[in-house]
Amino acid sequence: MKKIRKIKQKVSCGIKPDGRGICRVFRRLTVCFMMDRPFVIFGIICCCVSMLSIACHTETESRRAYFKVDPADRKIMIPVGLNDSLSVDLVFDTGAALGYLSIDSSFCAEYPLDAWKGAPDVMAEMVDVGWTYDKSSCSLYWHPLELAVCGDRMKYGYCFVKNWKRIMNNAANNGAFNIPANDTTRVWELNFEHDYLEIHPAAGFVLPEECFLLPFVEGQRDSTLYVRIPLKVTCADGDTLTIDRTFMIDTGMPWDVVLMHPAEELGLFEEKEAVYTGYGNGSSRRYTVDARMFGNFAMDSLRIYTFDDPLMVGTQYLIGQNFLRRFNVFFDMRNGRLGLQPIRNFRRVVNPNHRRFHLLVRPDTDGRFIVVKIADYAENRYKQAGLREGDEVVAVNGYRYERGKGLSDENAAVIFKQDTKVFDIVRDGKPLRITVTENPNEDQGD
Repeated sequence: MKKIRKIKQKVSCGIKPDGRGICRVFRRLTVCFMMDRPFVIFGIICCCVSMLSIACHTETESRRAYFKVDPADRKIMIPVGLNDSLSVDLVFDTGAALGYLSIDSSFCAEYPLDAWKGAPDVMAEMVDVGWTYDKSSCSLYWHPLELAVCGDRMKYGYCFVKNWKRIMNNAANNGAFNIPANDTTRVWELNFEHDYLEIHPAAGFVLPEECFLLPFVEGQRDSTLYVRIPLKVTCADGDTLTIDRTFMIDTGMPWDVVLMHPAEELGLFEEKEAVYTGYGNGSSRRYTVDARMFGNFAMDSLRIYTFDDPLMVGTQYLIGQNFLRRFNVFFDMRNGRLGLQPIRNFRRVVNPNHRRFHLLVRPDTDGRFIVVKIADYAENRYKQAGLREGDEVVAVNGYRYERGKGLSDENAAVIFKQDTKVFDIVRDGKPLRITVTENPNEDQGD
């Protein structure tokens, strides 16, 4: 028995992924061969099993792309290869049409691949993202590109090039991609239990038994992924409602559930206490609710966000990352369905810098800047100070709004840091001055 334990110890301790340990094991086994052949055979079997285990583990790891979500950005960044020559991290964004691929313009300038080296096929002003009205120049190249994702090669028929770093205010953002439009052979696993993306061949792959299975349904936008989900919601005041709708699956959106104007449920939520948060050209109201899905699956502290402005999103109902993070998510492209496997370690991603919304100022048709919205909640100091919807803003702290252009980025940054803001406005044709004192202890984050 002592001899068996000694050989076992040498076998188990000698194996390392670099292969040197395996050679040492064989040398040691050779020395022991004349001592006791049965024990040596047993050791060789253990060695072979370990080698196979290492090989399988390495192969599995190579098919996985691990990610870490930055709370300040809340994007799922996946490392991909471009045409066998470049490696870059791109946002995995299912909120765009299938087959979507977009690369940052500065990255393209630094690495001039044939796919975008020449003149673009189309060049136009386009909306930056669906959550804003802002536009910028965008180039479209109808050249096929091959991406290597999780060790799997796949082709994309076109590529958008735009200034993603400026649009997303993130120097690390090099663009975004989606599942190929013609993919019918893969299952894309977005594993939030261990934070990785893995792509499985659909043939022979079996979804976990505990998965909720939702067929993809046709939505308002072609080739974007939608599913119908029945949500039974209990609000903080005890009111209940059922939201049984077709939701777009948007991994590029950080929030749990979003209802956009003119969703029928907006009227019910407007009467309830909300947390107002700002985003891009507008604002949203956040409601924390308890919800049940498929009868008995409970989701405590689910957050529902409502938008009065439809922006450029193009749909009324969406589920985003903080909804999906409660599951391991399977995009079964062969069978046209979504698999949701519940996990125990749900971790909400919160942006600590996301700020409360107070008021919105926009230019009218004459280029004058008008207060078009003031958030209606007791702690809104801008409302308490006396600002009203319809006021024309002429200047803040002496920095004037230029007709049709507003404040420069530099002046806006200076004003943002100041603890007191003095508004010069025009109301009913009369000039007024209103002072707002900021609250440094205001709760932030979302």
